[in-house]
Amino acid sequence: MAYNIEGMEFLSDCSNEELEVLVDLIKDNGSLTQLLTGYAKYIDNYPNHRAYVDLIQSEIIDFGYNSLKIFADRSYKEVVKKVCKKMNVYDSSDDMYEMENKILGKVFHDSLNEMSEKDKKAIIKDLNFKGLKLKDLEGRGGYLIFAKLFKAGGFGSYKMSVIVANSLARMVTGKGLSLAVNAGLTRALSIFAGPLAIAMAVWTVVDIAGPAYRVVSKAVPYIAALRKMHEN
Repeated sequence: MAYNIEGMEFLSDCSNEELEVLVDLIKDNGSLTQLLTGYAKYIDNYPNHRAYVDLIQSEIIDFGYNSLKIFADRSYKEVVKKVCKKMNVYDSSDDMYEMENKILGKVFHDSLNEMSEKDKKAIIKDLNFKGLKLKDLEGRGGYLIFAKLFKAGGFGSYKMSVIVANSLARMVTGKGLSLAVNAGLTRALSIFAGPLAIAMAVWTVVDIAGPAYRVVSKAVPYIAALRKMHEN
């Protein structure tokens, strides 16, 4: 079986701490369907996750596919597309990176909507996006504003990515990423984790088939956020 890991190559440059989130996600959310922990490379090298990045990549891609398609060539792009469709942000004209931007925008927007007005204002203030007002974010299309901000790159995109990645890390492993301590976002990080968990629970319930979507619904936005952090 062939795996197209385009979009996941950068995981080879990630730290063990960053990769630990994906490993724990596969082990805990994947439950009995995951194969990672049975490989000799995993057994011999754990917890040096960098030594088996290829297994992490292929496992995440496998979770994005229907198990009946055992002979299909598999790609990370198709997994991203699946998450986009589940989140109702899919557009057939988008490339993979634009799909990731929309997923991150949706994650950020929906999490923000679970906050009090006070906390929303605190987050917007910490992000320091001039001209961004809460009323502009109302409605289902509000996520597109954040998608554009993620796409724009720069320090603002980096800060939002740290918030998303750190919150997902805390959800999966029970602890945030150490780099987030130095990001000047202590308040935002403490506010965001709870609302993101609520929003994530809504997206996960959409799929009642089992653990597969519970893995990719968290893995894809986490990978997308990590990419933005490394790029910026």
